Amino acid sequence: MSGQILLAWRSLWQHKRRTWLTLGAMIFCNSLLVFMITLQAGTYPMMIENTLRIFSSQLQINQQGYLDEPELRKRILDSSHLIARIEQEFPELDVIPRSSGFLLAASAQRSVGMLVNGVAPDKERLASIIPQQIIYGHYLEAGDNNQVVLGERLAKNLQVTVGDELTVMGSTMEGGFAAGVLSVVGIFSTGINELDRTVSQISMATFQRLFEMPNQVSLVSINAPSMSQVSFYQRQLQALMQTEPKLTVHDWQQLNPGIKQGIEADLSSAVIMYAVLVLLVILGVMNTQLMAVLERTKEFGIMLAIGSKPSRLFTQVLIETLMMGIIGMLLGALLGGVVAGYFSLVGIALPGMGDIGAQFGIGDRIYPLLSPLSVLIGPVVVCIGSVLVSIYPAFKTLGLEPISAMQSK
Repeated sequence: MSGQILLAWRSLWQHKRRTWLTLGAMIFCNSLLVFMITLQAGTYPMMIENTLRIFSSQLQINQQGYLDEPELRKRILDSSHLIARIEQEFPELDVIPRSSGFLLAASAQRSVGMLVNGVAPDKERLASIIPQQIIYGHYLEAGDNNQVVLGERLAKNLQVTVGDELTVMGSTMEGGFAAGVLSVVGIFSTGINELDRTVSQISMATFQRLFEMPNQVSLVSINAPSMSQVSFYQRQLQALMQTEPKLTVHDWQQLNPGIKQGIEADLSSAVIMYAVLVLLVILGVMNTQLMAVLERTKEFGIMLAIGSKPSRLFTQVLIETLMMGIIGMLLGALLGGVVAGYFSLVGIALPGMGDIGAQFGIGDRIYPLLSPLSVLIGPVVVCIGSVLVSIYPAFKTLGLEPISAMQSK
């Protein structure tokens, strides 16, 4: 076997220019695949995390059916006890209570319906990007202080600014009359028009007073130390909720199915593009090996005449292709990994993408994510594909007759 490998290596370099051209195509393809796949792998976690930090979370505890119909009556009772249990069992988790309701807000000029979110200001600063998106005034302070922060477009629709007051009216959970006067202390801009046009935030204490929900919240948001641990903590929290049969734990995919669907759609289009690139390269490899087999017909005839079996010639062609595939795989993965590694440190700035990226929760820089899978999957597919398509040229050796092969020109 070692002799056959040595013979295949020598045969591979009989036409150095052709071999290097084929290898160059494989190395370029593999390098491009590594860079593109690592770039794509780095985009998705950033998009998911930034989107979740707008107001969602990695995990969420709520009453069964709340996601289908987010109503005030589907609330978590004795929320402080539940939060204390979770923080005691899992001190590494960020536990953020939140509530949502609708109010009619009236300024001196206009009246507009708005979604009001009750939050714990201190915890919200650690879990959401909204406190960092304040463009006028300041974020909420803890306590029942009648403060409110508004989305930029909502503030424009109400024709209010920092320091103005809003009269709000709505219905409590029991059907009573929720009313109060809120002071605008801040205006935020997330870059997402729908959010900036409809959302406002008040402290949890103010929310519970307005809607008559003492020690009750709509949901509890939870963030794990990393995205890779979300499934683990979902199982742990669900086990903890066995004493609370009406409560359930949802992960970010259930909370934001649109993100998952967008990623799947992007992956599908990317796979098609990668497949076309790989197909072009492996067809070039097949063409190279077919030319090599036809040019060496006389050589193969001599080998058959001195006792070599056709299966040995078949194997030799596959070994030659495998050698090219391995060389192209290693050099391509190395080159692509070095380029991707450099940009994973400095990032890739996309001119003009700042405003567009903000609409989808993406920053103005993208950082490739290197992992054994993202670096090797493309080159490995090219290597295996090259060996598979070389089966056709290799089959040409099985039908050779020694005499007619030696007489070929």
